[in-house]
Amino acid sequence: MKILLDHCLNWRLKRSFPLHDVLSAGEMGWERLTNGNLLATAAHEGFEILLTVDRNMVHQQNPRHLPISVMLIVVVSNEIHNVLPLVPRIEREIARMMPRTVIEIHADATDE
Repeated sequence: MKILLDHCLNWRLKRSFPLHDVLSAGEMGWERLTNGNLLATAAHEGFEILLTVDRNMVHQQNPRHLPISVMLIVVVSNEIHNVLPLVPRIEREIARMMPRTVIEIHADATDE
């Protein structure tokens, strides 16, 4: 799976997904792209999923018209130590994520 880490996530998070092709928006030179443009550009470059903690991203986009899937990680802060414990749950959701959908992973939710 080709996954893009949004600007708001630490690029080191990509190390937690060795089975996927993961790049950060910063690595791609897309630091200045806003939400809609970022999604369109990422889709054009073959990315299938955007991982983000930007809650506005989800509310500003129409899920039916998304060019790629979006996974919103809902955590207290975007510091990597808050996101790392969610990696197993994120991996499970990646495996069953449908194209052009939005899902949320909440830090306070219990594992299934």
